[in-house]
Amino acid sequence: MNARISDRDSGYKALQKRILATAKGKRVTVGVHEAEGAAAEGDGPTVLDVAEWNEFGTDTIPERSFIRGWCDENVDQNKTLMRKLSAALLSGKIPTVEAALNRFGLVAVAGIQARIRAGIAPENAASTIAKKGSSTPLIDSGTLWTSIKHELTDDK
Repeated sequence: MNARISDRDSGYKALQKRILATAKGKRVTVGVHEAEGAAAEGDGPTVLDVAEWNEFGTDTIPERSFIRGWCDENVDQNKTLMRKLSAALLSGKIPTVEAALNRFGLVAVAGIQARIRAGIAPENAASTIAKKGSSTPLIDSGTLWTSIKHELTDDK
């Protein structure tokens, strides 16, 4: 039996190099960014203050990690999504690195918001429930929830 094997690139390696070059320095961040974070919650603290106090906790506010908690709970799903987005980018189903990063950012924002809606332990104190009229932690006026966004950055 006489067999021949031929390995042709057909431009895939060049495409891969070009995509990697355009991706260099680009990243997506998810959370409460500067523009949204600077807004005040009524006459009180800024949205960023409220986000930080709840994400990390204080002497009087228990930690209710809505960003890190979501990331920790979804490591495998996020890796799988990034692989799928990368494959779609290489196959041309997604046109640009920015489009792929935007898709990931939208999924992350929706996931974090869903985690907040579902309620993050510990429960609110009775005094907090009486004050805001709700037992769901991290949801009062909706300002924090709607301030969670994604942003694309380019370190170039």
